[in-house]
Amino acid sequence: MEKNRISIEIGGKTYSIAGERSEEYLFKVANYVKKQLAELNQKYPTMSTTDAGILVALNISDELFSREEPLPSIDRQIDRVMKEKKDKRESMLPKLPQLPQLTK
Repeated sequence: MEKNRISIEIGGKTYSIAGERSEEYLFKVANYVKKQLAELNQKYPTMSTTDAGILVALNISDELFSREEPLPSIDRQIDRVMKEKKDKRESMLPKLPQLPQLTK
């Protein structure tokens, strides 16, 4: 497969990026890093470029790994909601009187 190439400025330096994904995708990824770096530089203008780059990498890695972790709390919430719905449905059912048993 042919590699696509883009050129983008991140943190005041121009980078050439190549990959098999579309140019649109490469720009999307590069712009995400650029945005993260710009936000960090705005908060901490005296931080070195290296430190800022490492922090951006750590933040993005955290986002990635957080998405891969199982979400037991969501499972518990779903179970709780389903139980509440069941309890509500059962409480709304009419209460039928106990019928006497027939004997022959």
